[in-house]
Amino acid sequence: MDTTIHRLRGRDQFLTEQQLSRIHESELARFEELAERMPVPVVASHTSALKLLGVELPERYLGPFAPDSLHIVVGSPKALRKVDGVTMHVNNARLVEEHSAPCGGDFGMVTAELALMQMAETLDMLELVVLGDCMMRRGVQKQTTKRQLALTMNQAGTFRGKRKLMRAIPLMRENTDSSYETRTRLLLACRGLGSADVNAEVSSDRATPWHVDMAYPELMVAIEYDGLFHMTDVIQQEQDKQKRGHLRSRSWEMFEITKMRLATPEARDAVADDVAHAFGRALDMPIRPLPCIPIRQLADRRSRYRAAGLELPQLERFFINPPE
Repeated sequence: MDTTIHRLRGRDQFLTEQQLSRIHESELARFEELAERMPVPVVASHTSALKLLGVELPERYLGPFAPDSLHIVVGSPKALRKVDGVTMHVNNARLVEEHSAPCGGDFGMVTAELALMQMAETLDMLELVVLGDCMMRRGVQKQTTKRQLALTMNQAGTFRGKRKLMRAIPLMRENTDSSYETRTRLLLACRGLGSADVNAEVSSDRATPWHVDMAYPELMVAIEYDGLFHMTDVIQQEQDKQKRGHLRSRSWEMFEITKMRLATPEARDAVADDVAHAFGRALDMPIRPLPCIPIRQLADRRSRYRAAGLELPQLERFFINPPE
């Protein structure tokens, strides 16, 4: 179960991957020590499972949740114990048995699907969607798929947060690269500008096509989130410069988003305004973002939140959230 982190070591790592690798090693050591002194079998769950899987943790939690505690799951209330630094949870014994596996020699951990189900009651809708995207990043960090999540949930029966998770899954997207790409995508969707294609391929003269973090190809608008790696790695900076220059030379509008541009309501409003104006230039009509709605309202599949002027058939897919 800890193969993800080992695979990451086999190539140059993004800064986030390096951080996740260090977190994994620390949690692994803590659980190896815990397993030696616990009178019951140890199965890592919740945020402990996320750390061992190499998944980025949420930024916020509901209620008095302790992400730094060692979280373990047992199959019966009779197995609960009070142990310093440990938070114990009860899940259906069959579910834990079917959706956990050994991690190292002395303890186990739940699967990504069960970890997400466990986290559903501790997260609001936004953090839940972001966590789902983090679990389904492209490449070696990919732990699950929307289809597998749906299958596991159907087998699981009832659990706290299930309704919320069922509404969140259609808003998730596979094959992203960072949590702030997801936050940017959802920001625009909550302003009536639709959910952009993620890691979209764009044509180029290269043998290997360029990809952009988010794109509305029909409108020739591309958005990239520039994290610390983009700002500090010289090779990445040169690649970004070439790619963005290529796209701009072919009439694409490019937006580079940083964490600062998402830090305040005013900054987020400016991002939505900039993208809406680009849409307007592409369509030769004014496009104005709508008031920001809660993400739980965006998850309501009975209606589509769409700015005036974006009702064109070729833009329809940006306002559809597929269940799988």
